[in-house]
Amino acid sequence: SQYLRQQVDKIRKDLTDQIDFRLHNLVDDFTAILNSQEERPKALRPVPTAGPVRQGKVFVPRESRLTEMFQLPEFQTIYNIFIVVLIILSLQTLYLDISEKPLIEALNFELMTRSFGQVGVTATVWTCMFLQTLLVFPLFTFWANRRHGVSLFSVLSYIGYMLTIFFWPCAAAIHYALPPASAFIVGCEQLRLMMKIHSFVRENVPAVTYKLRLKHTTSIDMKQLGLDFGTYVYFLFAPTLIYRSQYPRTPKIRWNVVVENFTHVVASLFYTYYIFERYCVPEFLHTGVDSSTRDPGFFKLKSLLSATFLSMVPGTVVMLLAFFAILHSWLNAFAEMMRFADRQFYKDWWNCRSFATYYRTWNVVVHD
Repeated sequence: SQYLRQQVDKIRKDLTDQIDFRLHNLVDDFTAILNSQEERPKALRPVPTAGPVRQGKVFVPRESRLTEMFQLPEFQTIYNIFIVVLIILSLQTLYLDISEKPLIEALNFELMTRSFGQVGVTATVWTCMFLQTLLVFPLFTFWANRRHGVSLFSVLSYIGYMLTIFFWPCAAAIHYALPPASAFIVGCEQLRLMMKIHSFVRENVPAVTYKLRLKHTTSIDMKQLGLDFGTYVYFLFAPTLIYRSQYPRTPKIRWNVVVENFTHVVASLFYTYYIFERYCVPEFLHTGVDSSTRDPGFFKLKSLLSATFLSMVPGTVVMLLAFFAILHSWLNAFAEMMRFADRQFYKDWWNCRSFATYYRTWNVVVHD
């Protein structure tokens, strides 16, 4: 009886969280649609398509949650506190480095420059990945004009193409021994471009096959489907992983917003550097080393647990900085440069009461 009661309570809690999440999304989307109809009615006109109507995300003009919250004086106070802490950490790190090292060595940011090393190799790998991604559009056009629907050969060719863009950047990162930050950039860009390719193919294959069946022809005009190379290139840089032939756009680019968001990214990088330099590196520098014999093979569970618990607070701050730098500042900067109006890259995950809801709301770009 007790076990059944616990299971019923668990099911009831999960069901309540699911209903709350769905209602929250429904209200947010409905409010965004109403606001966009009042402000930009043309942005919501349905885009004509040549294929069957697909259910999916509806893009509407809206700001990010933090952008709206930054307008509130109460939240602006928290933002100012973070700036003050950054200044204090900078002064503290600078003073300690100058007192321990020569001035030139103290100002070279060794940890950061070492983590972001081999910039030329990283840029070359990214360029090759991007060129391989651009090749998808002419290959897709060739398939649309030469094939009757989806064949086994086309599916195997697509899988092989995705496997090549998956393996060779990893092999390049290992071969050139890219440092952590550079390897992280290559891995993230690799995953982003792969998801972009899959979205482009997944959204347009049904439209092509539908058009071929409808007209009983072996060739097709890509422009009739709203597909052109410029739209594809725009999609590769737009902060979304769902391909559409049109997106709601802002009237103009506000370059002050672009500069402000990129400044937040740079500040977050230095914030992370100071946290690692002051709190993480000193803690793990001698972990696993016997203080008396300097034996690197020495290991104590107590020292490992101590280092782990002492790093929990810095690790949490770094996680928040990564969220702010990437999912808010970086994506908003590119959204502004691309005049991309739908900027709901995340929701208020900090108010979630379950991990399932948090997982759906902290990264809306991927979850959609």
